[in-house]
Amino acid sequence: QAGRFRNDLYYRLNSHKITLPPLRERLDDLPLLVDYFVTLAAKEFGRQDIDIPGELVSLLTTYPFPGNIRELRALIFDALPRCRSDRLSLSFFREYIDKNKNNVDPVFTHKTSFRESFFSNAYRLPTVKEATDMLIEEALKRANGNKTIAAKMLGITRQTIVKHKKENS
Repeated sequence: QAGRFRNDLYYRLNSHKITLPPLRERLDDLPLLVDYFVTLAAKEFGRQDIDIPGELVSLLTTYPFPGNIRELRALIFDALPRCRSDRLSLSFFREYIDKNKNNVDPVFTHKTSFRESFFSNAYRLPTVKEATDMLIEEALKRANGNKTIAAKMLGITRQTIVKHKKENS
């Protein structure tokens, strides 16, 4: 409207589209992003050599990040100044996820409902034991083997997972 933009330029630029999926669809990027944002935040707050707990990325994969990468960045930039040692506190991130998980729009958590996706193609329903085994294995997989995080995902205790693993060994 101001006459400073060539009419054809929009169409030239529009022919090169880049689609960047949301963070919840590319959780493999989390380790790099966490490292990058911790480095940025440490530099901004004048901190050095901040240790990132190994379980942090596993914990973060349990949250769908409706605010995408900006939410992750803000979370890390909020966590670092609260950190009294040279190691980020997992409890800060756990509290954030626990506090916000109920406020997440279901659109950010599932493309289809659980019943629709799980039961629609099943010829035979799993037994309760089979379903329990599958749920625990999937939770452990998503939590990279961390029993505490997996238990939290399932709403059970860590001891239940340990007991289950012993019974099935």
